[in-house]
Amino acid sequence: MAQQSDGNTRPTPPTRSLAWFERQRVSVPEPVEGYYDRPAPLKRLTPTAHRIVLLKAPCGFGKTTLLAECCRRLNGQGVPTAWLCADAGDDRAAFEAYLAFAFIRAGIDAPYPSAPDAEAAAVDPIGTLLDAVEAYADPCVLALDELERISDDPVLHALNTVVRRAPPNLHIAIACRELPRSLNIAAPVLAGSAVTLSADELRFSKADVAGLSGLSLSRPQLAQLTRESAGWPIALRLHLTERASGTPGRALAFRDVLGAWLEARLFEDMPADHREFLLDLGLFDRVDPDLVDEVLDGGDSRQRLRTMPHLDGLIEAGAGPAGSGVLHPLIRDHCSRRRFRETPARFRLVHRGAAEALERRGETIPAAWHAAQAGDRELVRRILEDASVLISWVLEGPPPIEDIEPFLSSDIVGPRLALARCVLLVVNDRIEEARRVFESAATETDGFARPPTDADADTRVDHCIAQTMMVLCGCPAVGAAAAGTAAADLPLLADDDSLDPRTRGAIEFGLWVHEDRHGTSDAALERAERAHAFGSDGRSPYLAMHVDYQRGSIAMAQGEVEKAEAWYARGLKTAKAGFPHDAMPALLGDVLLRELELERNRLAHAVGVRLRSRDTFARAGNTFATHAAESAIVAEVTLRAVGAEQALDVLAEMWEYARRTDRPALVRYLSAQRASVLAGAGRIAEAERTWRTERLPIAPDACVDLHDRHWREMEALACARLQVLAAHEAFDDARALAARLVQVADAGRLVRTAMRAVAMSMTVEHLAGDANAAAAHLGAYLDRYAATDYARPIVREGDAGRAVLARFLESNGDGDRAAAAYNLLEVIGSAAEKEAVVANFGARELQVLERLETMRDKAIATELGITQDGIRYHVRRIFAKLGARSRHDAVHRARALGIVLPDPEP
Repeated sequence: MAQQSDGNTRPTPPTRSLAWFERQRVSVPEPVEGYYDRPAPLKRLTPTAHRIVLLKAPCGFGKTTLLAECCRRLNGQGVPTAWLCADAGDDRAAFEAYLAFAFIRAGIDAPYPSAPDAEAAAVDPIGTLLDAVEAYADPCVLALDELERISDDPVLHALNTVVRRAPPNLHIAIACRELPRSLNIAAPVLAGSAVTLSADELRFSKADVAGLSGLSLSRPQLAQLTRESAGWPIALRLHLTERASGTPGRALAFRDVLGAWLEARLFEDMPADHREFLLDLGLFDRVDPDLVDEVLDGGDSRQRLRTMPHLDGLIEAGAGPAGSGVLHPLIRDHCSRRRFRETPARFRLVHRGAAEALERRGETIPAAWHAAQAGDRELVRRILEDASVLISWVLEGPPPIEDIEPFLSSDIVGPRLALARCVLLVVNDRIEEARRVFESAATETDGFARPPTDADADTRVDHCIAQTMMVLCGCPAVGAAAAGTAAADLPLLADDDSLDPRTRGAIEFGLWVHEDRHGTSDAALERAERAHAFGSDGRSPYLAMHVDYQRGSIAMAQGEVEKAEAWYARGLKTAKAGFPHDAMPALLGDVLLRELELERNRLAHAVGVRLRSRDTFARAGNTFATHAAESAIVAEVTLRAVGAEQALDVLAEMWEYARRTDRPALVRYLSAQRASVLAGAGRIAEAERTWRTERLPIAPDACVDLHDRHWREMEALACARLQVLAAHEAFDDARALAARLVQVADAGRLVRTAMRAVAMSMTVEHLAGDANAAAAHLGAYLDRYAATDYARPIVREGDAGRAVLARFLESNGDGDRAAAAYNLLEVIGSAAEKEAVVANFGARELQVLERLETMRDKAIATELGITQDGIRYHVRRIFAKLGARSRHDAVHRARALGIVLPDPEP
């Protein structure tokens, strides 16, 4: 009868004493420290459910860990598991001996190996061993780890015999980086009795990353770690260990540890030519076989990549040309450092070659990056000037500042790159530096006053683009004296047929920005489409994305809700697919989409938006439009959910950012929002003081002036002034301003603005006691509401909106207007009910509630800077206010009230 074992307690065979190291080869490994249970892959690879289980992936994907856990569980269930870790030094006799010891240690009553002699030579050890396994009768498992180490043909012949002649009760599990070429498992695979887990299936998902980290990460941190590690288990361990150390300067130590591990595992047994190829590959910003061949003067990169099993699962699909990818950043970093350390001349040569090849392809920013890595300042300057970096920026997206900025420093000769540096500084909120750089460049060019047809036309084009981008960011004050020159040059340049299509596309982009700023939506849309047609030629997803956002923004302003939603969704799809490692493009679309949802009164998870927005406002794309949309959302949601005082605090934070970064339009916009909140809270004197202090316009024509203002700023100023006048009971002045605002909005087809003005006119008449006039304005609003479902303008009017709607329905109970009125009355009631519930929550409770789903008490306490006891106190209060019994229940009930954000996509 076979003796069963737990896999670790079998006595040492008397015929041969195994040393400790040898025993480890035939012992199921102990659990690794910090082991994270993954039920799905464990269930899939259960060896007793299949004839053969194969785990095939590069080093660091947890093959041994998963297979060992399977074996430990089988041992616990009484299923013998023979474990053997392969070794390159084994000959056939050694392999057969260790295989026998593995089965003996597992509890199979197999014959002990004996010293080779003439009599033993006549015995077939594999056949004898398999006979013993068959005699056991019940299921048992042979687990073979690191099988790629075996290259000896006699050993592989013995192993093939095991696979081919294994009795039905023997199940085989194999873990390897590469399956030995002469190992034949085709029969069970073709028969459907084998299962294979590859690197993609062993990769950690976002949920796995959250579990491994113990829910100690915030959502943005979790998304970042998932993205940076690409689900590679060893990379996750490295990042989490480094983070847990909490010691400055440990990053280099962990990097060296990883480097040593990679040398021992990734490069182990790698052919010399493959190693050299991989070291070169680590220098490229992406793995594009055609580009690699061009730079390395080869023609077999694609085939090499296919025949390098060490890289399976470690090259992600990229956003570049078809067939290209991205080498895992940790491997890329290690290879780059090693190449520079061992052969610095080769390091510079490959980077320089990549820069020149990418320049020929018209990929300016990647080319400049490679030239920067090569340390060739002159090449960086030539690439950027020849391609016009600002035009590339418009068409391809902004360059990484840490890679490009050192090569746009003050020692670079010429105003064109100085302009590029100026914009780079503006985008990164370094306004004073940007002003100094701009003034220096302007001095060299007579203030950019020469006509665009001069010999320095390239500089004039760059000046126009730079001014456009600063206007887009809300910072025209950086070069205010020259801004008028750029605005006048743009139409002249747009009509210049001698300019190349890319340049004309960038010029049309500039005109689009200026047209949109003044609210001329049709003209802006025309310019946006011309920019796309000129500049993209199908090769500029970045510009196409912004054109889609622009189309959506125009549709939103014009009340074409479905079109706006569709354009925003299309832009977001491009952002996520084309720029997965840059959060900003997706953030822009997210802000605009949430603004649309707010106008439709459909913005669920509103309080979560408020909490998140306070953290991300300064990163909202650095454009005036997205800053304005984001601040409007966060201020209104805070006001309705928590109260005026908290809304004023949030606006003060944003105002300080706008002032510090020299964004005058945004300062005025936020000042108008502050005055509006103060007026709505009955603090009229403070509202008037804000208006005077910030020197905001007073006369109706000045409030609605679009000549020097973005239409969003005009809308905010006019609506805030209307609210202040109504609170002052200056009804005649309010009527005059409202009428002028409706007139300007209708002329510019600014439907959203007009609906706000009409709703506020209704409130003015309600407060003035003129019920008929209030009803007339409501009727006009209902007509507009039939065409677009912007319910928020009425919801904002609160009690006044409810009263006028109720009175309207008393005498107008039927018809389309009545149906719309009933719907709006229900919307106001629902909004008020939710806001009343949310108002019971304190700011700290809301912060805890937003983190309740994905973080433990300890992690929340650390992030918010309070004790765990404090967190437990807040959790108890949250449960009581929501009537919840568990964290899950609390989150579910909060979502129903629109409090908690859903988990964002990585």
